[in-house]
Amino acid sequence: MTPPLGDIAHIGHAQLFTPDLDASVAFFTDFLGLTVNGQDGDTVYLRTFDDYEHHSLVLTAREQPGLGRLALRTSSEEALRRRVEAIEAAGGTGKWTEDEPGLGRLYVTTDPDGHEHALYWESEHYQAPRALKPSLKNQPQAKPNRGVGVRRLDHINFLAADVLANAEWQEQLLGARPTEQIRLDSGKIAARWLTYTDKSYDVVYTSDWTGSEGSAAPHRLRHRHPRGHPARRRPRHRHRRLHRDGAAQARHPADVLPLRLRTRRQPHRTLQPAHPSRPRSRLAAHHLDRGGAQEGAGLGLEDHRVLPHARHAARAALI
Repeated sequence: MTPPLGDIAHIGHAQLFTPDLDASVAFFTDFLGLTVNGQDGDTVYLRTFDDYEHHSLVLTAREQPGLGRLALRTSSEEALRRRVEAIEAAGGTGKWTEDEPGLGRLYVTTDPDGHEHALYWESEHYQAPRALKPSLKNQPQAKPNRGVGVRRLDHINFLAADVLANAEWQEQLLGARPTEQIRLDSGKIAARWLTYTDKSYDVVYTSDWTGSEGSAAPHRLRHRHPRGHPARRRPRHRHRRLHRDGAAQARHPADVLPLRLRTRRQPHRTLQPAHPSRPRSRLAAHHLDRGGAQEGAGLGLEDHRVLPHARHAARAALI
């Protein structure tokens, strides 16, 4: 049985491996505006200014770049226990550890492709130092006056050898819901978007044509804004100038990774802007299934009758 939506409250943080730790830290602080909030040997903890937890991103020195741990905070201690029991009842394995500052126990396990996931509940609220104290009490930190000024970690894009197996693992054991997918003409699922909450998506699995699995798979940085987003109009060019005018260019593969970072508050986060279909890709504008959408059932409006839930929980009344 699919677990109830809500056991996973939100993405906590992600870990990236980098062969050049200093250059990567400089890129995320100088160009993207994150703040360093601790270091332990070859691991640096950074945070976005709107995150209430200790860190949003972990950079760890490693010979090859890649995506390490994805941490997910549960909605309660009971929700954490339910997810751990579900994983182990399905034959999965994991271990308990306390190896990150500001967090309690983490249950570390892997998806079918080998990507490491850590589930946790206990978390300390971030206390900003005097220099970063916000003027409003409902904000955890003042926005740094440098770089893009990333507000939060938005979603993670995994490359996977078997998209369907990994997506179903998220759905059946963690309670994620699919909101969109790409189905090829062959019937194979080439990508699937999933959410733990009522936003458009938190995790994406995309087919990895190299056949690599886990953290060995190559990754891409997805930094874009939805159509109509205020940051899409002019500041985009400003961000490019920040990168161009810097003394060190962040062109190492370690800086080309699968994170999407949100820079400003989006009024309607549950709404995913519709993009017009393009004749060359044979898409149906009203359909959610992007590839081969006219050749079989997908996750579009016509197929809500076969789903146990609406695409967007917040918009269920409109369907």
